[in-house]
Amino acid sequence: MTFESLKSFSWATNGDPREWERALLQYAHLPALEHIKWHDRPIDPLVIDVYTPFFTRLPSTLRVLELDNFRVCDHVSPIGIFPTTLAFQELGLLSCQREFIHELMGQLAEDKMFPHMRKLVLDLNLAGFAGHTVNPTVEAVANMLEKRMDGWIGNFCFEVLTVPNDEWSRPWGAAAEILRRLEPRLMLMEDGEQFSLLD
Repeated sequence: MTFESLKSFSWATNGDPREWERALLQYAHLPALEHIKWHDRPIDPLVIDVYTPFFTRLPSTLRVLELDNFRVCDHVSPIGIFPTTLAFQELGLLSCQREFIHELMGQLAEDKMFPHMRKLVLDLNLAGFAGHTVNPTVEAVANMLEKRMDGWIGNFCFEVLTVPNDEWSRPWGAAAEILRRLEPRLMLMEDGEQFSLLD
């Protein structure tokens, strides 16, 4: 099945995929795809191999990968469904669990996965942060960026989405110093507006 002109694709997992879902994941080809949004539900580790081939076939035209509601469940992480060389420029983490974000940042720092990524968007408006400071999560991102920046050519953009998180405030504790060191190669944005920690 080839969808020649499809540029945006959204998908929601729901446990064990049904027969038609397996067929779509196995045979669909999206040669013009630019944007994919993947809504996660707990993934049975026995069916992870159903999803991996789909991501392996994604074209080099892919620009944006958005992960929505991803979380670690029963010590099983969904990170394994993504090939480490997946080509995209922007990664969006929307309403993702704190533990998943921390695990992903650790793997990004150590494994050099997603080598073409040039922008990270982190949504801090989520129930997973209720009662928790966001500083450790931003620090996990900052540590990853510090380890990866030397291997990237050109600049990188880190954007946080905070509205309407009333508890949000800068300067992110210990992460601020790391991010300051990475400027000016690192562009910082908050809700679409650029800012600097050097000010």
